[in-house]
Amino acid sequence: EPPSLPARRAVLEALAAHPRARVVVTGHSLGGALAQLCAYDLTHSRDFAAASSAAPLTVVAFAAPRLFNAAFRRRMDEVEAVGRLRALRVVCAADIIARVPPRSVGGSHGVSSRLAIHASRRGGATRLSGPGFTLRRDDPHDAELWRVLPAD
Repeated sequence: EPPSLPARRAVLEALAAHPRARVVVTGHSLGGALAQLCAYDLTHSRDFAAASSAAPLTVVAFAAPRLFNAAFRRRMDEVEAVGRLRALRVVCAADIIARVPPRSVGGSHGVSSRLAIHASRRGGATRLSGPGFTLRRDDPHDAELWRVLPAD
């Protein structure tokens, strides 16, 4: 039996017991890349489509390396565009792992949406940015977001 089937079977069993549940797949570093593979597998499974609620599968990848190619990323973008997937990758702007392998050899992240955490040279994040937004530490409307960030 392929290695993905036991994980898929466990998700399907959980959905059978909790049919209105939302599925969130997450991982850090190499686990973030594996989470993206798992999300791809589940969103292309007829059994998952039949068992899941109307809510899309969510994948959040933290500090994942570029283990995919442009074709995989385009396919994930297509799955997200039709509403079967919600995807986000979270990166610390200075993290080298999120930059390997280099684009020059074809490395690509599996999902496009990104939340970048930018650290200042003195330590601590100074701004957060993502698709269509930037949150700044010195903006009083964003202050509550900075209280939940862990210290470096």
